[in-house]
Amino acid sequence: MHSWSRETRTRLVLSLLGCLGATAGALSAPAPPARHPPLPYTFTGHTKCVFSVAFDAHGRTIASGSSDKTVKLWDVKTGNVKGTLEGHASGLYSLSYSPDGKTLASGSDDRTIKLWDAKTGKERTTLRGHVKSVMSVAYSPNGRTLVSGSYDKSCKLWAVPPADTLGE
Repeated sequence: MHSWSRETRTRLVLSLLGCLGATAGALSAPAPPARHPPLPYTFTGHTKCVFSVAFDAHGRTIASGSSDKTVKLWDVKTGNVKGTLEGHASGLYSLSYSPDGKTLASGSDDRTIKLWDAKTGKERTTLRGHVKSVMSVAYSPNGRTLVSGSYDKSCKLWAVPPADTLGE
């Protein structure tokens, strides 16, 4: 067994704990955690609880989905509502922007998924197939496939047409 001096053992332990200072023999306390100041906006406007939020591909718009049956689109810079999307018969549980940012998918308690034009807020199409609430939606990285998860204990894959052909 190797015999180390007490000082060497102490330095080794302190080094392993991340407490050894930059100079030999100098000990320093760990830096306090960085504080993250809140951003200037709290987005309010839904009449019931918000279950889902998503940033668009460019980080300029936040979509929020609520049990009030609406999706609200918020301008990140101003905090103002850019639009309210209405069309679901029940509350929304999940939102996902397509990777190109042109389409927003919403999953609802009404057992449907709606695809919305992210720029105009116009409903492009409705996907039906679940027999219970749609709890989650997500796009594939290439944007051609959407996956949904439901309270009916299933996940479904949906082939999604390009945004410029939806709603025709």
